[in-house]
Amino acid sequence: MISKIRRIIRKFYEIPNLLSGKGFISYSQIGEDRILAYLFNKYKIEKPTYLEIGTNHPVIGNNSYYFYLRGSRGVVIEPDPYYHSLIYKHRSNDKLYICGIAMDEQNEADFYIYPKKYSGWNTFSLNEVKVREKENINFERAIKVPLRTVNSILKENFNAPPDFLGIDVEGLDEEIIRSYDFENYAPKVICIEAIRFGDSKFVEIQNDLLNYIFSKGYELYANTNVNAIFVSKDNSQI
Repeated sequence: MISKIRRIIRKFYEIPNLLSGKGFISYSQIGEDRILAYLFNKYKIEKPTYLEIGTNHPVIGNNSYYFYLRGSRGVVIEPDPYYHSLIYKHRSNDKLYICGIAMDEQNEADFYIYPKKYSGWNTFSLNEVKVREKENINFERAIKVPLRTVNSILKENFNAPPDFLGIDVEGLDEEIIRSYDFENYAPKVICIEAIRFGDSKFVEIQNDLLNYIFSKGYELYANTNVNAIFVSKDNSQI
């Protein structure tokens, strides 16, 4: 609640700058879309395409909505039924997949839904559920959700690699990025949750995830202490 109040206050103080043309609107959690906008301007990409895995709210705290408003289009993946009507309302020109991401031949899985206060922790990961249980935070219900592989979605929608890949899936980020077809669909920019929230006493940096992305020819451009933004070494000198 305190963080939300601070966010509102910051936006209030930005109003004079926005009205004068000196400020920049950000919809992301910690300004990630402003960093991304800088990069795509540098690359001279006016309307970047995107694949966003774990869209959550289509506007608030979202890393691709800034680009959507400026004519970009992409594919968004969100298993949580609470957000589907919001995505259809605010992102009607994006293609929504109501599913999770499979790492094998499994075609559905349990999706654990938490009370609204903790909805950002909704997850397919049973390990994440066990971490929350240690803090006496329990999910409200589990629903069956269909699964698709990320590469089947890429083949259906992208003749060329998406310019931007975003992943935020509460505990399964590394598994998904390891299943991604970098040979045929390497994005120019990746934004991925680089930390794992444990109990209230620690936040763990996902070093194995970061090192894997490095191994695929990317370098770290920015780290907001929530999300890491990587650029392909093929584009980093543009």
